[in-house]
Amino acid sequence: MQAPVAESRPLPGQLAQPGSQRRVVSLAEAAQRLKDRRPIVNREFGPGARFKFSFAPGESVECDSKDGGRGVYVMRKASQLTSGQLQIGFAPANDARRAKEMQSSRAWLWANPETLRARKPEKIAVSPLGGRVFAHD
Repeated sequence: MQAPVAESRPLPGQLAQPGSQRRVVSLAEAAQRLKDRRPIVNREFGPGARFKFSFAPGESVECDSKDGGRGVYVMRKASQLTSGQLQIGFAPANDARRAKEMQSSRAWLWANPETLRARKPEKIAVSPLGGRVFAHD
């Protein structure tokens, strides 16, 4: 089973680029890290590299939408394909339909790290009243 943590090891001074290391951490690995008293999310990638943010299902991101504007999306799924490619599924924040319904209506947004980077993402926290605050984790 794939888990709630996606790691990305960007090139120095850049967001995740093609060829950089990124992966979904399994629940078993996350539990082992916790048991070993290590951080679940690895933020250290070596000299010159910069950690942007971690991502887990249920968390929100503001990014460029399909229509050219900016939109708020909630991460609903993350999986690592057998080819090793990371695939992330997002739902519009104001859409509570089931994933299958959103996918068939084309409201669903599929992204991999490269296509997400092109959308200029910013992780955000949304207050109960709908206010947006940039999450700098």
